[in-house]
Amino acid sequence: MHQQHHSLISASLGTQREIISFHFGEEKYKQVYIQTALHGDEIPGMAVSWYLKQKLMALESAGRLRAGFTLVPVANPLALSQHWQGTHLGRFHSESGQDFNRRFPSLGEKLAAELDGSLTPNESENKRLIRDAIDRHYHDVIARTELEAQRFTLMRMASQADLMIDHQRAASAAEEPAISAEVAAPVIGGDELALVTANAEDIAAPRRERWRRSRYRKRST
Repeated sequence: MHQQHHSLISASLGTQREIISFHFGEEKYKQVYIQTALHGDEIPGMAVSWYLKQKLMALESAGRLRAGFTLVPVANPLALSQHWQGTHLGRFHSESGQDFNRRFPSLGEKLAAELDGSLTPNESENKRLIRDAIDRHYHDVIARTELEAQRFTLMRMASQADLMIDHQRAASAAEEPAISAEVAAPVIGGDELALVTANAEDIAAPRRERWRRSRYRKRST
């Protein structure tokens, strides 16, 4: 495993946030990208990522991974700092009012123009050309805000993957599965995935109970 630190542009003097990504396995085969907590109050997702990180480290050491993995446990450091009178505001950017899960760049027309005449019947070569073009775009483009820098960073990493999993799970979600076993089992393994999900649930359950009690108190007052 190795980790990378992706610095975001500073929102104010004397401060800087970063996105940390963890990388496992061989990228020369398939590539899997997993991010959690795009809405910053999705704590169960971060719990799943913590256990998934431990499992991926063990599987990598045993030579059992069938793909390269990029794991981003905290996809939204901006939202983690947003609190108002004890309430975590993780869905919307407090400065702009934008939903953190909206307004990601769309590069379709730009890529079509740039790669016009370059694509061939070779699927693997086309994939490489498209991914290289996307990577060049995000390397060269200059973000104007911290939020834009965060979106560019996430998109640059996700665009290099064959399978992208954006795990969104609010603290209030009691029954929904952490990650679909049908999606993840081919590259992780069903037994390992079940263990990750079960352990993460042990962490998420107490937080959900606190959330429910707080909601009940608010309705009662």
